[in-house]
Amino acid sequence: MVKNKEVKKIKKGVKYMGGSHFDVDNWNIKSSTMSSKSSSSIYTATNIKDEVNPSKMKNGIRESCDSDDNPNSTPVIIGLDCTGSMSQIPTYMIKTGLGELFKEIYTRKPISDPQVLFCTIGDVDANDPNPFSVGQFESQCDLLIDGLQKFWIDGARGGGGNGYENYSLPYYFAANMTKTDSYIKRKRKGFIFTIGDEPPDSHLTPEAIQKVFGFKPESDVSFEQIINQVNKTWNAFHIILEEGSHVRSRGLDEVLNPWSKLLGQNAIVCSDHTKISEVIGSILEVYSGKSKSDVASSWDGSTSVVVANAISSLTVSSEDEFIVF
Repeated sequence: MVKNKEVKKIKKGVKYMGGSHFDVDNWNIKSSTMSSKSSSSIYTATNIKDEVNPSKMKNGIRESCDSDDNPNSTPVIIGLDCTGSMSQIPTYMIKTGLGELFKEIYTRKPISDPQVLFCTIGDVDANDPNPFSVGQFESQCDLLIDGLQKFWIDGARGGGGNGYENYSLPYYFAANMTKTDSYIKRKRKGFIFTIGDEPPDSHLTPEAIQKVFGFKPESDVSFEQIINQVNKTWNAFHIILEEGSHVRSRGLDEVLNPWSKLLGQNAIVCSDHTKISEVIGSILEVYSGKSKSDVASSWDGSTSVVVANAISSLTVSSEDEFIVF
């Protein structure tokens, strides 16, 4: 929670800058219906629905557009590893994390007019029947909750046993199948965060891309090539959860080292999955120009420690720095 209880300034029934922004009443109503439910009763899908199937996207893209309510939209993609022990993360987000993230963004204002898209990550190389699902860019928590519930979340599927997940899929999607007014109109990059506990995959094959997206390129594409492409229009981060079974069994270095080779300082380590929203909000604050020490000290207790450790390696260059209007 925000230090000094700043979040209490968000009064019941008050909307932010228009009806298409985060609404506390809507969030409280929606989240209260989820609080006592199990993951299986929240996520009831048993196959990939057309609405979140990337091969069935309208015009083959997802759009983040300005509007009267959101004149300076900022796109944020959050990709969730939903295999094995990581399947707890979507449940945390729908019950608590999503509301906390929006509260922190609207209280701290590191970015303008956030539009968030969730996607789920599996393992196409291990014949996962649901290797990648993708929602819509939304500015309202209730719409995001409705969208999250369309995902097929089944931790029993495991991670395929090949030592990685296909984390490259959301980055490939962001680089090739998104259209954002933030970049088109203002040359301002969006933010993409993936969250998981395993090393990255090395590449995507034409067959994997066809299975997920419905078209087949001529050759493999390496994860490094994908990152080079996505960095043109997105600030890219991966959050490694130390609580994950892979990190606990294999050690942090096995996961962190390959991610650091791909993303450098933007490979982030988080020790507590219940602080994911605070870590994401803090990264956005650092990119808005605030010092790491000020950001970390703005949180109370254990949250301050988790955040300080997570953002300790971040530095923002003039090329990457995000200007808030």
